[in-house]
Amino acid sequence: MYDQGPLREWMRSRTKLDAQAAGGDYIPTWQVGEPQPLPNDIRSYAADGYSKNSLMYACIKEKATSFAALRPQVVRRDGSVAARHPMTALLENPCDELDGQEFAELMMTQFEVAGNVYVRKVRVSSNTERRAEFFGSAVQELELIRPDYVTIQPGNRSEQDVFVVTVEGRVVDRIPRRDMIHIKEPNLINDFYGLSKIALLVREGAIDLKMSDYELAFFNNAGVPMGLLSVKGKTSPQEITEIKSRFRSAYNGLRKWFDLLVLNADEASYTQMGMRQSDMEMDLTRAHVETRICSVFGVPPVIVGARVAQGTQQTYEEAQHAFWAETMVPAAMRFARAFEKHLLPEFAVRADAGAQATYDFTAVRALQEDRSRKLREVVRMINTGAFTVNEALTICGLPAQPNGDFYLRSSNQAEVRTMPDGSRETFVIQPSGDPVPQPANPLEGAAGIQLEQILRSPRLS
Repeated sequence: MYDQGPLREWMRSRTKLDAQAAGGDYIPTWQVGEPQPLPNDIRSYAADGYSKNSLMYACIKEKATSFAALRPQVVRRDGSVAARHPMTALLENPCDELDGQEFAELMMTQFEVAGNVYVRKVRVSSNTERRAEFFGSAVQELELIRPDYVTIQPGNRSEQDVFVVTVEGRVVDRIPRRDMIHIKEPNLINDFYGLSKIALLVREGAIDLKMSDYELAFFNNAGVPMGLLSVKGKTSPQEITEIKSRFRSAYNGLRKWFDLLVLNADEASYTQMGMRQSDMEMDLTRAHVETRICSVFGVPPVIVGARVAQGTQQTYEEAQHAFWAETMVPAAMRFARAFEKHLLPEFAVRADAGAQATYDFTAVRALQEDRSRKLREVVRMINTGAFTVNEALTICGLPAQPNGDFYLRSSNQAEVRTMPDGSRETFVIQPSGDPVPQPANPLEGAAGIQLEQILRSPRLS
């Protein structure tokens, strides 16, 4: 038996924030009421990753603009889409500074860089026109707060948490949890803050930046590689400085890159120590870095024009389908579920009971092409006569139809049954799906004989 004394002691020193929280949120008792420190250097990630690494920027921009192109919608329990629902109206016109598309793009950008999004629910707007448009609404504006400004001050329970907004060392606001929508990337070792994707790419991003800096330094040096110039005899520091200056003057500059170097063999020799330009490509290293960056953000390299995409067989259409099906739809639904839980109840009426918040994916061409492939497979399965219309639709992941429980079979399909007296009788399958006895017909001839032979074969006996 293990000694469970230390475990019990550890549990007594903790306080549970919310019994309903997934996994149980525990923190030390002395940290209740104290702002929790940010686990990631968000400003550094934004400055060195998003703002300096072109591939990271391209991946984040692709996801943000794609997400911003989607229109939010509310689907009621009966499957109908609510027309001009107040929640979707607010998401499309969240505040005076940003329209719905700009708001969504910035929201996704913050999520990808920081792993956290903070959307404040403004209950009373200062804009008279907005108050008229959302008259009677519990929430009249949505405000995005920069993730690096926010720290979470936990209460005794999670609903008592406070989001502390600090700008340049000064606390400017304290927002209760009921007025804040916090969307975060899963983080297994932190109960409060999400995990930044750029945090996973610190090494790869540093390699990419250093390689680019090295190449930039090479060209800033006018293509003169690092080398060792040996001269005969002893030289003073002043003579060394003069030799270096004269050497650079003779072979430095765009027009002198390919000049021929001539030295007196008895007096001097030159040995190259730097890497040659042809060796600076580092294809394998570049490919490794680009692959890692694209995989973490879930963006196929061919979409963002990464160099590593040149060695793949994936077409642009296939990449777009994979991007939307595997990356964008789950990412968009993460936001939809957050709005469904924290924003939809602010506007809910009786007709919204059981309603779901989602996005309209019908305008996404890549997903519609996938639907076309599914429909072609449905037609093929139905034409075989082995599946009903609804069975084929369900297998292909499409919704069943109210009158789709029937088989579609051609008149040349036949079924042979064994009758109670041991005889065999042939039935023709009609399009309705009901077998109709077929009387003896001399035209059946060879077909009947072949069926008898098949039925009597040892494999079926």
